[in-house]
Amino acid sequence: MCPILFDFGTVTIFGATIPLRVGGYGLMYALAVLVGWRLMCWLGRQRYPEAPWTDMYFFSIIGGVLGGRVLNALLRLDDIARGHVTLLDALISGGVFLGGVVVGLVIYILLMKRHGVEIGYGFNALFVGLPPSHAIGRVGCLLGGCCYGAPTDLPWGITYHNELAHRLMGTPLGVPLHPTPLYEVGVELLLFAIALRLWFRRPRPFAIAAVWFVGYGLARFAIEFVRADYRGGFLFLSTSQWISLGLVAIGLWWLLGRLGGRLTEPPSPADRPARRPA
Repeated sequence: MCPILFDFGTVTIFGATIPLRVGGYGLMYALAVLVGWRLMCWLGRQRYPEAPWTDMYFFSIIGGVLGGRVLNALLRLDDIARGHVTLLDALISGGVFLGGVVVGLVIYILLMKRHGVEIGYGFNALFVGLPPSHAIGRVGCLLGGCCYGAPTDLPWGITYHNELAHRLMGTPLGVPLHPTPLYEVGVELLLFAIALRLWFRRPRPFAIAAVWFVGYGLARFAIEFVRADYRGGFLFLSTSQWISLGLVAIGLWWLLGRLGGRLTEPPSPADRPARRPA
């Protein structure tokens, strides 16, 4: 774990002392945004070269980040009220990923409608870029100490030692924990491989997005059982588990009900091999 990768000291501007640091989480987050942006723009422009893909991507990202951080602060209201963390700490220490996804998707849909982009195509382009960018972001979680797992005796358990992560996120120190961010890295890389394979086989509208909804939803639901950071909850499930169940339901409804289980378009006549003369 390395919350601060580079520390260049401080600088004083108008009497305010500002630390000059590069955090592991922030660096990976920035890299994740860039990877997702390049992939989505490259794929989106294959059919809609005139659409403002960069604007659509970054407005959706901004909305998703704000939505995820606000939801994180809402889930930590008890900690804020008790003085365990400040509101600012809750807002800057990370966000609820699935909450950010929901808010970001709403903005993305509105922007696609405004610019005349077929929503099914836009979703497929987005969900090719999302898995690798999220995998990179989860490496940032590992470096920053957030989204940590429950104590474990398994040989791949990881142990945190940084006091800053303990203060901001409540990360347990000196105890082997499930490397839950790495579990998600593995899931997202697998989903990325599936998404790429589907993309180059002419996916049907929303097919790649629906596969991600089901695959990530099931994986996240299971991983939540070995997460130990506070995420809020209702009844016997965490907030993210309820959102995951919603994703799985939507994905299955689309895959089975709307697509009939067929993820790709049938080959066009031009793609079929010519018959040999008798």
